[in-house]
Amino acid sequence: MGEAKDPTVRYVIRNRYLSAVREREITKDEYDAFKRSRDILSAALAIEELFDILSENYSDAEVTIKKASESYLELEEFTYYAFYELMRIVNIKLINFISIARFYIDNLESNSNEIDRAGLYLRIKKKQSALYDASIEYRVLDQLRNYALHAGTVVHGINGSFLASKNDDINPTVFYASKSRISERSDRIKPKVFAELPETFDLFEYMKSAMIIYRELHSYVTSEISSYVLKARALFEKAIEEAASTLDAKTGIAACVYVGEREKEFTQIFLDWDDVRIMIAEKNRQ
Repeated sequence: MGEAKDPTVRYVIRNRYLSAVREREITKDEYDAFKRSRDILSAALAIEELFDILSENYSDAEVTIKKASESYLELEEFTYYAFYELMRIVNIKLINFISIARFYIDNLESNSNEIDRAGLYLRIKKKQSALYDASIEYRVLDQLRNYALHAGTVVHGINGSFLASKNDDINPTVFYASKSRISERSDRIKPKVFAELPETFDLFEYMKSAMIIYRELHSYVTSEISSYVLKARALFEKAIEEAASTLDAKTGIAACVYVGEREKEFTQIFLDWDDVRIMIAEKNRQ
């Protein structure tokens, strides 16, 4: 007996949810381009989502720390528990912030490589390294995540001036970290960064300075990926427009691979989810 021939492989654009519909044949290269474009837009969305979470964590921490500062100045009874409660709520926000900041940085490599493996991440890494070298606050916040991971909380004490004016724009309360306490609890901070630490430092001020750097980095990232994203979205827009006019299909459109009459895989072609990316990106720019 002769060997059975492989079923014919077909690449088409069609509405996946209707059986009796028109379809348009495409090449394997065209199908791969749709698949690639979907990966690019998904990676760009992931980058914006993580930065959005970072921004929200920063805003939440800022509000909480300011309220805790005011509460400290209004304390009527100075007990260990009262101090602990204020440090606890600030610790929660700071650890949340430094953790998601690290998630954002760590995910840039995988998301960048989804967009382009030919040097994109190397350019982003070079920019991130330059920003790291230029800002002690950024370096310290980055390393505090390692410290918190192995040693626990990052707020070691509170300083405050009860003579400060209530209308003073400068926050009179300082939630600080202590270099000696860090030394006692962990050796996970890079020696070069540890050597730069002052004896105590204002965690809120360091967080504000670091957030400026994260914003600058994100602006650079979005600029670097913009050409890939625009090209990927344009491919989807063109396919949707053509499907509406030639296939009478406005929804359910997909690029599909058929082996004989069996669907092997597909790439859905729609942009509602990418519209969400655009809205998040606009929010992040602001």
